[in-house]
Amino acid sequence: MGTALEHIFNLYIKPLIVCSFFGLFSCSGEEKGLDVGSASISESEAFAQAGYLSSDLLSGRQAGSRGAQMAAEYISAYLKKLGVSPLGGNYFHFFECGPFNYAKYSAHIKDSTICADYVCGSRLCNVLAVIEGRNTGEIVVAGAHYDHLGSYPGLLEGDCIFNGADDNVSGTVALMQIAKAFAASGVKPERTIILAFWDGEERDCKGSDDFVKHFKEASEIKHYVNFDMVGRGVADSIACICSENMEGQYLKWIEEAADRWKLSLDVTTESEYDVMSGSDQRPFAEEGIPCLWFFSGDNEDTHTPYDEVQHLNVRKITDVAKAAYYVLWQLSHHTQNKGNR
Repeated sequence: MGTALEHIFNLYIKPLIVCSFFGLFSCSGEEKGLDVGSASISESEAFAQAGYLSSDLLSGRQAGSRGAQMAAEYISAYLKKLGVSPLGGNYFHFFECGPFNYAKYSAHIKDSTICADYVCGSRLCNVLAVIEGRNTGEIVVAGAHYDHLGSYPGLLEGDCIFNGADDNVSGTVALMQIAKAFAASGVKPERTIILAFWDGEERDCKGSDDFVKHFKEASEIKHYVNFDMVGRGVADSIACICSENMEGQYLKWIEEAADRWKLSLDVTTESEYDVMSGSDQRPFAEEGIPCLWFFSGDNEDTHTPYDEVQHLNVRKITDVAKAAYYVLWQLSHHTQNKGNR
């Protein structure tokens, strides 16, 4: 009788116990990695990164300019330091863009004929990195544009540099901190994650549009998360502009992150924009890809020379980074979650 019971135990019960143990261990390891990643997100580092990227040294980071190139080099050097791999073996993905008149974007640029003198170049550059997942046939993309409006010496009196600290150094830094969090977690995701730092957003989303049109695996993109202007606005308020079919799920995950890590975010879905307008999520939304855009709203300094680093709410930037990191973790690790594309 004992032999029969031992046989039943070894054949049916023991495998269940072993599987349950390793399943719990795996789950525990993932949860620990999630929290380790969040803890790595740093206000002091984010402030230092924002200070450099929005400094006069980069002359407003107009697409195609030397300042934009310096920003791209800074971002790629940070990704390399983290050990986050370049997409396709190179962080720099160049594309061509025709001339563009920035005057329509700012009342401070009054002369609409300045295009020829002040648009710096037609060769633009997206900075693209990848965290390979176990399932390389499914992709989640997170992006933020790093370009801004440039500088206009001789045209403007006083400060002539559009530093673009909120627009969009804030989003760029949030995404850099998210890259750090995934690297620090030590956990390989199920889906592949592409981290995209776009050029040419201020030229009508040229960088993200070029990516969507020419990326060979575009049909495998399941979600896109965007960061554009996440460092100003009213106190802790942040707009989460979502594709309708995913709004409930995205907001649920953001609430879970806020509860888990005690984040100070007052989330709203109200905005003058939607996923089909306003920023780099538009080319993805046009292809039917579910999108989430973190956005703290326009302010009195938007597209003026007064959008500078001292006005940023760095705590908001890092709280947005943590909330978005949690959303991206759910999208890339738990693909069975209801609402995933």
